[in-house]
Amino acid sequence: MTGLEKMVSQILEEADASAAVMISDAEKKAAEILGEAGEKADKIRQQREEQSRAKVKSYEERTASAADMKKRTAVLAAKQELIGNVIADVYYIYVMNKKAKRLSVSLKEIKIPGTMIRDILVIGIPASITNLMQSIMIMITNHYLIAYGTDKVAAMGIALKANMISAFILVGFAFGGQPLVGYNYGARNKKRLKEILRFAYLFEAGLALVFTISISVFAPAIIKIFMNQSDIITNGAMMLRFQQLGMVFMAVTLVSTCVCQSVGSAAGAFALSISRQGVLYAISLMVLNAIFGYTGIIATQACADVLTAVIALAIIRKVLGGMKNEIQYDRV
Repeated sequence: MTGLEKMVSQILEEADASAAVMISDAEKKAAEILGEAGEKADKIRQQREEQSRAKVKSYEERTASAADMKKRTAVLAAKQELIGNVIADVYYIYVMNKKAKRLSVSLKEIKIPGTMIRDILVIGIPASITNLMQSIMIMITNHYLIAYGTDKVAAMGIALKANMISAFILVGFAFGGQPLVGYNYGARNKKRLKEILRFAYLFEAGLALVFTISISVFAPAIIKIFMNQSDIITNGAMMLRFQQLGMVFMAVTLVSTCVCQSVGSAAGAFALSISRQGVLYAISLMVLNAIFGYTGIIATQACADVLTAVIALAIIRKVLGGMKNEIQYDRV
């Protein structure tokens, strides 16, 4: 081997040694960097876990605090209502003992005849059926509407809620006249009873007409209060207007139902209770849906209101006709 070859060989050996040293140093450095990165990652992970646990704990504490507050509020409200009822009962007992001439709270005088229980049930059951029929009406209406989309079901729900505003006002005025009807019917004062009924029908129908016009005009704005979506507003406004079309006839039915309950006509009250939002509604819904489809569904309540009002007037005419041979008084 010549001197040049030895020199080249020596240079290569030194380069290999240097490269090996550099590689070893690089590996050590990389290991150190990776170790430090792993430690930092572990610290960050631990910090995030601690933060998450702190957030969860804070949320649980706030939730528990809110639940405890609701529980305390409910308990407080219940106590207040209980105290209010107790005070009212004590006051009524005091008044009845000290000032009432014909009423008594003595346990010895408590006696409920079977006829009284029967009268309460025959009048009370039709009143409860009215609420049951309303729930059934909503269910069967949604069953038919679902075929046209969930937006139609949502719009109908809003329209029914909005319609309750005027309906409940009419219900309040209709039931407010029950004592007058009952007193005059019991006194056999047919003349005054007719005057009361004339006023009741005209007042309820007139008020219903005002509601029909005003709510129909502002129907889109009313629906928008509940949900601000163009399709819901359009469909809901149309549904609400159709609901209002039967409002005058519903007023007639309300007064007639109250009259039947006041005079003890259980059959009449029962017939009206199952008609408007029950039997007649179901029949009208099936017929109108088969003929007019979607439009027929939303027009069902108005149709049922008209039919029920006709039946109501027939029932009231029969009730008044039964007083022909009764003694009439000028004053109650």
